[in-house]
Amino acid sequence: MKVIFFVDNIPIVDMFMPIIKKLPFGWVSVFVDYDGTTKQNKNRLGEHIYKTGVKHRLLGGYSKQTVADVIVREKPSIMVLAREETNMVEHSVVELGKTNNIPTLLVPHGMLYPMGANVWETAGFLFCLEHLRILLGQGYRKLIKGNVPIRQLVKTGIFRIGNDYKDGLFLSRYSGFAKVAAYGEVMREVLLDYNVQPENIVITGNPKFDVYCRVSRDTHNYTILLLTDYFVEYGLWTTKQRRNFALDVLWVANKLRQKLTIKVHPVMETMGDYRTITNGGGVSVYQYEPLAGLISECNIGVTAMSSAGLEVMASGKPLVIYNPYNNVTPYRLSHGVFVASTKEELLGIIEGIIKNGVNEGQKKLASDFVQKQVYKLDGKSAERIADLIVSLVASSKEE
Repeated sequence: MKVIFFVDNIPIVDMFMPIIKKLPFGWVSVFVDYDGTTKQNKNRLGEHIYKTGVKHRLLGGYSKQTVADVIVREKPSIMVLAREETNMVEHSVVELGKTNNIPTLLVPHGMLYPMGANVWETAGFLFCLEHLRILLGQGYRKLIKGNVPIRQLVKTGIFRIGNDYKDGLFLSRYSGFAKVAAYGEVMREVLLDYNVQPENIVITGNPKFDVYCRVSRDTHNYTILLLTDYFVEYGLWTTKQRRNFALDVLWVANKLRQKLTIKVHPVMETMGDYRTITNGGGVSVYQYEPLAGLISECNIGVTAMSSAGLEVMASGKPLVIYNPYNNVTPYRLSHGVFVASTKEELLGIIEGIIKNGVNEGQKKLASDFVQKQVYKLDGKSAERIADLIVSLVASSKEE
């Protein structure tokens, strides 16, 4: 049996690898790279895949035909994606899977947010215009930076506008997959809101969390880990807002004489932006290094809304939500996180954690939130997803 894993960035490769290792002996796995950005990014991704020892194929182009060519050449038993239908490649994988009776499995890489469902009906015409402005802004920024070939940028833009406005479902298509491997009960509820049938949702947990052990370590040598997100690239923040956000966290770290490490979003952002903002300053900036390793070296996580914050919580370490611009975030005080809206509040919270630690009540809230989000921290999510792949292939052969 052969499994195709479609990938376009390094963290997705790293998420899929534990699943591949749990597949039955004799099964063949293939990474198909559909990264449509720069040659440098493709080379970096290709080198990373080469080190895994897994067979590697490049998608010949950004179209339905290139996906069809891969299917004809590889003859997969199943196809696996880490993201819903946000571009024509992902859409084509799902569509051609149905046409060729090849099951498709979605293993989401990030958290899913309930505020996306049926947003056109609840937000109205003005929101539609604002979303169109954001899409055009995204395209302009990518064009200026030269991240994406113009032809592909135009094709992606046409697809996104048509896809996002087609039937009132905001930015997401989950219902076309044969199965979705959900993090936990919270993700299951979000998927139901997106019209995914209950029988197509399987709660498995996610391999990203298999490495975490819920044991906090006591130390007075604190490292603050800032987890960024692509708010500027998406169109929510200006570059000035991003600069102020990062400088606020750096100000807090300096005030408390603590080390600051920044983990930049691995796909949409660039390390150069944050190196320029911090101007050295003793700050370590990373982008492609495994997140689990950076979390193991930190004691406090800070983010605005990154789903990587959930991994900090899964490790048993405190997470501070710094939200100076009042953006929508999936984290609440009731989830066991700390919340700050000014740099002074951020300073007070982190200073309090350093001096007093986290009380048992807040630890319990955080533990409960993690359990609802990621099902079980038993180290067996990859095994459950591998079993689901085997089951899907077996079912397709019986039809």
